[in-house]
Amino acid sequence: MSNFYLRFFVSIPIILLSIFFIFLGKIYFLYFISIIFLFLFFEWNFVFYKKYLLTPSLEDIIVISIHTLISFVMLIISLFDFDKFLIISIIYLIYSVFINYKYKFNFMYLIVIVYFLFSLFSTFNFINNINNINLLSFVIILVILFDILSYIFGNIFKGKKIFPKISPGKTISGYLFGFFLSSLFIILLNIFLSIFENYLNLFLFILIILLSSIMGDLIESFIKRKLNIKDISNFLPGHGGFFDRFDSFLFVFVILNLLQLNFLIN
Repeated sequence: MSNFYLRFFVSIPIILLSIFFIFLGKIYFLYFISIIFLFLFFEWNFVFYKKYLLTPSLEDIIVISIHTLISFVMLIISLFDFDKFLIISIIYLIYSVFINYKYKFNFMYLIVIVYFLFSLFSTFNFINNINNINLLSFVIILVILFDILSYIFGNIFKGKKIFPKISPGKTISGYLFGFFLSSLFIILLNIFLSIFENYLNLFLFILIILLSSIMGDLIESFIKRKLNIKDISNFLPGHGGFFDRFDSFLFVFVILNLLQLNFLIN
């Protein structure tokens, strides 16, 4: 369980920082999200550059630096001008295609870049259109709690694996305990914050978030299996890397943006 303690002590600051920026307001939370995505883009490129460019030349360093600069500009512009954000995102994608061709990276490289861009667009669009920003606190707490509790009870009770070929560490018992306890916590939290007046809507919200969270985790696990790696990186103790930690959120915000769940809050 030593890995759990690392996982726990990294997750708690993420929750607290997220809630702090949510409390400050949308724009500050978007700053926070931008920093996370910057690390995600950097980490993903780092994995491939490290694997394929064992001894990078000066030209390679320039190419890598330009790529990093474009991602930085893209995230800064996304905060102020959505139309220009879309343009710079296309430039980033085209440059990524060039890099993929130049260095002959695995096909997963481009697929995940597109996935990140789609998730980034979804996250910013959902946050900008949300009626009650406190709903973001529910999303963050629910996803991280579900992850921690599923991990704990999956290790305690073990039992039948639910997706043995894709994510061999996940068990039915872990998911069930994680689902029940994280849902219970959010229901109790709603009593104090009163974001959802209709508890049927609250349960629907919880169900959508947790199913999306599981799907996001499975997508990342599938990618790791295809690349034959255990963790994307070792940047975050107990998790691996930023992709390992935020994999669930990437897909959750895609679904949130597609469904636009403001209608659930009444």
